[in-house]
Amino acid sequence: MDTKRNPEEEFKKSAAMRARAEIESFKPDVLLVSDDNAFKYIVKEYYRDAALPVVFSGLNWDASIYEAPYQNTTGMVEVSLTNQIIDHLKVFTKGNRLGYISADNETERKNLVYYGTLLNIKFDKAYFAKDFSQWKQQFRQLQKEVDIVIFENNAGIAGWNEAEAESFVLAETKVPVGATNDWIMKYALLGITKIPEEQGQWQAEAVLQILDGASPS
Repeated sequence: MDTKRNPEEEFKKSAAMRARAEIESFKPDVLLVSDDNAFKYIVKEYYRDAALPVVFSGLNWDASIYEAPYQNTTGMVEVSLTNQIIDHLKVFTKGNRLGYISADNETERKNLVYYGTLLNIKFDKAYFAKDFSQWKQQFRQLQKEVDIVIFENNAGIAGWNEAEAESFVLAETKVPVGATNDWIMKYALLGITKIPEEQGQWQAEAVLQILDGASPS
C-alpha cells in the first residue's frame, strides 16, 4: 500500500481501493494482511464479518480500536518490550528523562500512545520526523533534553541515508539509545527487538488451519 511514505488520507483510501480490486480479481480463499493501515483501510472498510477469512499480523498493541476481532478474522498483535530496554539502559545513565523519536506516521504515533496507556511509560520528549534532515535535527536535540532515547522506526522517513545516519549517530550520540526493531540496531546501543519471522510463521500456520476447515473466530 506504501502508506508510510504517503501518509495522506486520500492516498490511503485510494491504495485500499486498488488493493480491494486486486483481491476481488484474484478471489483468494484466505486474505493475509500486515500492519495497521492494511487492517484499518481494507479489512475494516471492506471485509468486516465477510465470508472471506482474514489473518493479520503486525497490528500494533490493540485490535479493539478497529472494533476487532470480527467473525472472519484472527491474527497476532505486535508488542514491544520497551520497559525492559529502558531498564537495561538505566545502568548507563544517571537520569530518568526519556525521549522518543520515530517516523511521522499513524503507526508510530499509535506506539507512543500505547507506551503510555499499556506500559505506563512517560516520555519527557517525543519527536516525529517527516524527512532525514528533520530526524537529524530532532535526534541532536534529544541528546540535550533527555537521558535515554528510544529510536522506534525509520520506515517512512523521506530521504533516509543509511551510511550517513550511521556516521551521524556515532558523532552525535551523547546518551544511550534503545531499539525495538532489528534494522534500528546499527543506530543504537542496545535493543530487544521483535522478530518479524515469528509473526509470519504464526500467520502461515493459521492460514493452513483455516484452509483445513478451522473457523477464524
